[in-house]
Amino acid sequence: MKQIYFVLVLILLLPIFSTANVPAPFFSGYAGIEPSGFENLTVLSEKITIDLLNLGTYKNFGDNNSVNLEMTFEVEIKEAEKPLELIFPTIKSAKFFVDDAEFPPIVGKPEKQLSIGWQLPKKTLWLENKQLDYNAINRVDCYECSVYKFQIPSGKHKIKITQELTPSSNVTGALTKYWQFSFVFLPAERRANIAKTEIEIKTPENWQTFISPDIQSESVWQKSFDKVTENSVTITTKMPVPASYKDVQDFSDYIFWFVLVIFPLICFVLCWFLLAHSKFWWLWGILFTISWSSLAVIAIYISEFTPVSYIPEAQQLNYGYGEIGSIIAMIVFGSAAFIAGFPFWLCVWLLARNFRKPKV
Repeated sequence: MKQIYFVLVLILLLPIFSTANVPAPFFSGYAGIEPSGFENLTVLSEKITIDLLNLGTYKNFGDNNSVNLEMTFEVEIKEAEKPLELIFPTIKSAKFFVDDAEFPPIVGKPEKQLSIGWQLPKKTLWLENKQLDYNAINRVDCYECSVYKFQIPSGKHKIKITQELTPSSNVTGALTKYWQFSFVFLPAERRANIAKTEIEIKTPENWQTFISPDIQSESVWQKSFDKVTENSVTITTKMPVPASYKDVQDFSDYIFWFVLVIFPLICFVLCWFLLAHSKFWWLWGILFTISWSSLAVIAIYISEFTPVSYIPEAQQLNYGYGEIGSIIAMIVFGSAAFIAGFPFWLCVWLLARNFRKPKV
């Protein structure tokens, strides 16, 4: 149903679209990045927890849509005391804990540009090998890296780093947003001393999710690695379209076709059998024209805006000129029905006057 007026609107707006500043279909967020600095320590284990559950409650744009990232490293310090310098591309909202006690580090900048070799993905994967453009704000430029300095006593310790990071999103060809997030590992040569890595990923219940590399899911997505060979873990997830959306969309399509086809046929029959010989035929024609154009606007409004109301606004596609296009479609079809309405009625009236004689 939408294809009919979409083509008309596209033809009308093509010159505008060719010059307008249409926003990109993807929006940048922050990637999670494994810090450099553990290379000279014995790292007994590493656990990475990526929690996207906030996205499941993200219904209004003021809600919290952050991804909670937690990195826990079990390290062993064999010297009496060991200075530790963790290097991140500049990030926000990072908290550091040593043995579960928050530890305020000394924050500085690297003395010179560093070449660490983080490799952020340019795309994330989706079902059927579909690739979605992915952009992260904190792409690596070590002029903008931060250095976090600690003094760690000897013995075994647990170092935990927590962050709240805004995910990226992509609205290419979907009714609901694709949310994208990646966790980027250090290059293999810089993490050879990490004995074991465990990844745990939490996503909203019943959401469609694709993770690369493949990770098995039970209540959460979990995988253990003896050695990590991938550059990163990428996550693409999206809210499923509610079943009520399709039901309402089908119903609104029936309304549209009723207004477009059935309503004029009913009026055709009324004119042919009852109103063709009325001296107020022109008044009925005006009434038909106004009714048809008004119903066209109402039908398109219902079709365009009612089904999507079953999807939270913050999860909707809402890309570019979507809503504006719908409003223009209402104007175009309403105007077309208004312009064509009276000539249509006049043709029916003339045919009825000439071919259908009134009963004597």
